[in-house]
Amino acid sequence: MKTYFLKATAALLLLCVAMAARADANEEARRYFVRGAAAIEMAKSDADLSLAAEQFRRATEIAPDMAAAWYNLGAVESKLGHFDAAITCYKTYLKLAPKADDATKVGDEIIKLEFRQEQVAVVKSREGSWVDGDGNFFQLKNDGDKIVLQAKYHTVTDKDIVSVLYFGSGMPITSGEEMVFRLNVRGTQLAGSWSRTAVQTEKCTIPPESGEVEGDIAQKDGKMVLRFQRTTYQALTAMSLLSNDSCSKVVAGNKRSIELPLYGPLEGSMPLTVKLSYRPGTIMLKLGWNGHLAVGAVPAGSVAAAAGLKENDEILAIDGKPVSEMSAGEAIRQLYGKPDSEAELRILHKKGKQEDTVRLRRNSQSPGGVQLY
Repeated sequence: MKTYFLKATAALLLLCVAMAARADANEEARRYFVRGAAAIEMAKSDADLSLAAEQFRRATEIAPDMAAAWYNLGAVESKLGHFDAAITCYKTYLKLAPKADDATKVGDEIIKLEFRQEQVAVVKSREGSWVDGDGNFFQLKNDGDKIVLQAKYHTVTDKDIVSVLYFGSGMPITSGEEMVFRLNVRGTQLAGSWSRTAVQTEKCTIPPESGEVEGDIAQKDGKMVLRFQRTTYQALTAMSLLSNDSCSKVVAGNKRSIELPLYGPLEGSMPLTVKLSYRPGTIMLKLGWNGHLAVGAVPAGSVAAAAGLKENDEILAIDGKPVSEMSAGEAIRQLYGKPDSEAELRILHKKGKQEDTVRLRRNSQSPGGVQLY
């Protein structure tokens, strides 16, 4: 009997200790819960909200069954844009309090967050390299509620700037421009602004320019089209026999409407380096893409060299699609692909004028690149 009493007393003591520990834990969790509520009341920035989230998170760690802490943590994570975390918190809340008065409202909030998740994924999927119809590369990045397209080097043609000597002879434009588009996205519609840096011709400097732009994006097709206007300039260089040549004048002409297609984001890599051929004009100006794509430098030991390709061999078709029927951007996009996928090229070997079909495997180690000539 005495032994039983001692055992019973010991069991009662253990129960009392457990209840006391639970009470202490609940009180500590409640303390962090109240601290989180105070942080929300004081919040004026994301940093303040992050502090509130940390308080609620500590409450859930101490008392995992505190439904209110999970709900408030979910609300804060949602405001911070942490949709995955918010959804997890709300689902935990519903599991702990399935019959709560706001259960339907919280369930609807989860659906909304899942939709926002999908939209964020769509926006993220646009990031990467894009190429325009003339073969210029742009990098697309997300900047808050805007997307930014930037070309560090954008080629200039005679449609944009005509550079001539004073007596009428043409001068080539060898410098490029940096071009940036800042775009708001509303569904498939794009609108925003564009700008370009100054351009140096032979002796003249063409001033920078900016303006409005609009367009649309076809996400599934990997294409967007931008529409804007830019000024056409003429730069006149005066020659001198007694001193250095100098810029005579820069003349701003009419606005030209431009429809700029872009393709992307480009996947993987190209299986070889290529050259985009531009038709030379009678006054040595670039007059645009003329449908000729050539093999660039062929490093020894590369997949291109193993296939028997030589520099300047012409690429007539890519995966059965004739290069002559594509823009420069479309041809480049066709060459890009997923790593380890195969590209089928119909080639005209310059030496011997023989056609050949070669297959090259794309991989992350490919030397893919583009040159203009």
